Amino acid sequence: MASVKTALVGYGYAGKTIHAPLIRAAKGLKLATIVSSRPVDVLAGLPGMTVAPDLATALADPSIELVVIATPNEIHASMAHEALDAGKHV
Repeated sequence: MASVKTALVGYGYAGKTIHAPLIRAAKGLKLATIVSSRPVDVLAGLPGMTVAPDLATALADPSIELVVIATPNEIHASMAHEALDAGKHV
């Protein structure tokens, strides 16, 4: 079975300590991209990880199938709509 390539949006406390480890541990998922404005922080913990500077860049990647949103609550809905409009699972 092929793994579902997943983009994680946000690498703050929740993204780093909850979402990224769970995605990486889940059978059938592959953490392929992290959307973050702090690539140095991402690469310090996950060397070699693809880091996208914004959601649009991650959504433009046709291999990304699933988007996990770990950003402040007030922007969850708009990001979810943007991902769904791009044909991604959220």
